[in-house]
Amino acid sequence: MPTTAFGQLEGAMAALGHWEPLVRWKASATLGRLADGDPSVAQKLMEALDDPQDEVRAGAARAFGFSEKAGGDAAIKRMFELLVKDRGVTVQAAAAETLIARADGAGALIDPLLDVFKTRRPGSKRTSSILLVLARLAPKASASQKRRIMELSIAQLSRAPTGALGALRALGPEAKAALPKIRAYRETADRYRRDYIDSHVLPAIAPPARKQ
Repeated sequence: MPTTAFGQLEGAMAALGHWEPLVRWKASATLGRLADGDPSVAQKLMEALDDPQDEVRAGAARAFGFSEKAGGDAAIKRMFELLVKDRGVTVQAAAAETLIARADGAGALIDPLLDVFKTRRPGSKRTSSILLVLARLAPKASASQKRRIMELSIAQLSRAPTGALGALRALGPEAKAALPKIRAYRETADRYRRDYIDSHVLPAIAPPARKQ
């Protein structure tokens, strides 16, 4: 059994449910690195994704983000399921973080993530997490997928501004049609959002002309 900073492997697994967030984060990082070289660790993490405790599920999900390939496509599929179905907000966020970290293997999720909104109305935090994943996957999207991401982001600006603005920024000039909606939202946003829009979103979508 591999030895970790927590002692034996089981100690690191147990630490996924620790009361201290930093301990949980370190356990996830340790297990993610171990899982790349030991399929049995990846299997233990997959099993932990069904744990009744939110913190354990989130920690196990996050561990796959510290891994380059552990769990393969099966891990990507489970992250999708956690993101769109799990009741725990921390679990949803951890699954999104892992999909962002392993975006190279998650391109096939663009349509399924967009299709979630055809049949349900996810809560604002889940919506924001989904949009942040779509933002990371945007470079892999087709023209029609990018249009759908833009339309979804516009529709969710008020409910999930962090994710919506992140996705629109990621689309860059291809989100030019969204500028009127972004500017209208800006008028009602708080100072933090206005600064983000002015400093990052608008320059990404409509870069200022270069001085000759």
